[in-house]
Amino acid sequence: MSRVGQTQFAADLYGGTKDGLGLEDVRSLLVLAPPISEQERIVAYLDSQGAKLTKLVQSVRSAIDYLREFRSALISAAVTGKIDVREAARR
Repeated sequence: MSRVGQTQFAADLYGGTKDGLGLEDVRSLLVLAPPISEQERIVAYLDSQGAKLTKLVQSVRSAIDYLREFRSALISAAVTGKIDVREAARR
């Protein structure tokens, strides 16, 4: 989708009748990639961010589980009369 990529594809379209993309067209493309050291830094950064997100997801799931248990306990306590919810219902 980059301008460079589109220019490369446009250069391969000869005669105005070739609409497809062949294997040779793909083989002839120039692909720029950062140096290995930069790629490694990018991977390390993405790994660390992924680990943070994984930890956050686990925390949210734990909180959801806790709230579900709390809701069940609260409903049980209200149904069995262990707590009086009539006053709260009037508000």
